[in-house]
Amino acid sequence: MEVRIKLFARNGTKLTEPEQIGEYSSHASSSISCDRLNLRHLKEFDKKAKTNFNLDVGFETWIPKEPEDYCNDLREIQQWALAANGDTSSTAKEALGGADLVCVRGALTTIAVTPYNVDAGWRMVAVRVRGVIYLHDCATRDGTRFAKASGRLAHLMYWGFKFEQYLTTDAENNGDTSSPIDCRETFHAVFKTNLVRRGRETQLRLVYTAEMDAVDQSNRYVELKTMGEKMGDKFWQYKAHKWWMQATLSGIDRIVIGHRNPSSGVVTKLANMGTAQLSSNRKTDVMMTFLSTVLSEVEERLPEGEDYGSVQIRYDPEEERVYFEQAREQDTNLWIDEFRKLI
Repeated sequence: MEVRIKLFARNGTKLTEPEQIGEYSSHASSSISCDRLNLRHLKEFDKKAKTNFNLDVGFETWIPKEPEDYCNDLREIQQWALAANGDTSSTAKEALGGADLVCVRGALTTIAVTPYNVDAGWRMVAVRVRGVIYLHDCATRDGTRFAKASGRLAHLMYWGFKFEQYLTTDAENNGDTSSPIDCRETFHAVFKTNLVRRGRETQLRLVYTAEMDAVDQSNRYVELKTMGEKMGDKFWQYKAHKWWMQATLSGIDRIVIGHRNPSSGVVTKLANMGTAQLSSNRKTDVMMTFLSTVLSEVEERLPEGEDYGSVQIRYDPEEERVYFEQAREQDTNLWIDEFRKLI
């Protein structure tokens, strides 16, 4: 599949409003609990006030996720399905809210933004078992940045976590900003939405998890982001559409931005931005059409009548093409032992 913007510049494809069907807290022990224990709460702030948040504070003591935590991005949604449904579901499809396709939000975002991120390669594997397609991002197995970040990249990742700590309190209204940040303790929501596809009568039912930054005083989810001091052309060219996609998949309409000094990592001011401001209709249409095209091709290559099937989806940035290939067996073992009884 050739990736050229003009090939996907048409409207008619959209996502229905995401519906939250579950939530859970992730823990350092690689377990989850179906609660809001790790949900952060946004502090009230005056957007006109100047700030002096040093995002490098505590960098030496933070606890990032281990590489193996990225190896199976579907582990936690399986844990949630088991914990939330107990013995009431007889099949995986029932436990997963009737999904046609299950994944994490990041996989959908990675695919959707490809026409505007043509230099970033990716590889995923889709496995269909009894009516459900499990879409897995192979990022860590391919040695990408998330598992072994170092140098400036590690600082950039940390800055985002530290910014969240400055702006939020925990479940007990504790606003401590000196404790080490543990990236293994997070909060996630489980969403269900339908991909309404141009020219197709059937909709694709998606169920996915998303790590959520915080809720505001109205108990609505908000995204927390940092960026350079000015929202210049580079932001609108390389970041805005990705932020829009992430927020849209989570039904988020408000993003709190910390404008930071590019070299020192000090946040000097805060601002609110509405999700709708982030993307032009043209980019939105391209991303939705491209996402629909890729997922529909996956669906067609994994016929519903077959009990089992798999396919690798790979984007080659040098050729600017997406390839659909035979999946490697070592990439298709996606299920935890407890979940196997449902599939």
